[in-house]
Amino acid sequence: MELSLLGMRLRALARLIDQPVRTLADLEGLAIDGSFLKQESQDEMAAEHYRVLTHDMVPAASLFLERKAMLGGAVSGRVREAMEHTGFAPDTSSYPADHLVNVLLFLAHLADRQDIETLQRVTRVHVLSWMPLLIDALSQSGAKLFNEMGHEIEQTMLGIGVDSLGTESDYPPLMELPFDMDKAELAAIGIYLATPIESGLFISKARLAIEARSHRLPTGFGTRAMTIEGLFRSAGQYEAIGAVCDFFDQKIESKEELWKRWSDTGAAHWSGEWAKKLANTRRVIETLREAEDTSS
Repeated sequence: MELSLLGMRLRALARLIDQPVRTLADLEGLAIDGSFLKQESQDEMAAEHYRVLTHDMVPAASLFLERKAMLGGAVSGRVREAMEHTGFAPDTSSYPADHLVNVLLFLAHLADRQDIETLQRVTRVHVLSWMPLLIDALSQSGAKLFNEMGHEIEQTMLGIGVDSLGTESDYPPLMELPFDMDKAELAAIGIYLATPIESGLFISKARLAIEARSHRLPTGFGTRAMTIEGLFRSAGQYEAIGAVCDFFDQKIESKEELWKRWSDTGAAHWSGEWAKKLANTRRVIETLREAEDTSS
């Protein structure tokens, strides 16, 4: 993709992530159907924007790459260092440096400079490590606009043309389980399953709530980790462990397929690392299922 056009697309996507769509002009340069503008009010679009990009998921690298899925931290610091090294100053008055808005503007800055080598290296090291998971989360949001936005982000990333053989990484792999599975409490398992860099999964609270309702299981209130813990506790009481394990197995399979699709597009290194995490998580779910079978 021509770098000047790539820069324009990246900036257009950053605007959509930053602010709710108001007019067709906001979609200029992107292959997004704007017919919804005739069907939804400004308030409805603002509410959907908040739900998807704040309530259900903050689109930042640290959500996917930090231990305990905490925003900011070392991951955000590494992204900021990469930005400053190339002369890009992220606006952190509203978002951290690793937020999708700043990351897209950073890539646009490199495209505008016609620095294809740095653009590809930054994408491989700092973006492809988590962007496929974010795109997947957008596709699972239940909102047509954000599904299309995810597709546009994917096509734009592919347009950068990253070498699929690159292995450079600023982020160490986390391959071992952070607990002894034979002694683990459900609270620890809930934290693990809610932490993408450990389990390989990102499942929003909204999606967890849908799964709980489908089996009439109460989950309580709190964080995603507490919701997952509550889901398994309720499943144990109502003989639904098998169904909940099936749900997580489906999510694991979905993420495995996701990374296979990205393995030839510059994310081969990350595809392998996330596959290891998902394999660990499959063993965790199998152990929970076997424990329920034994107890019954």
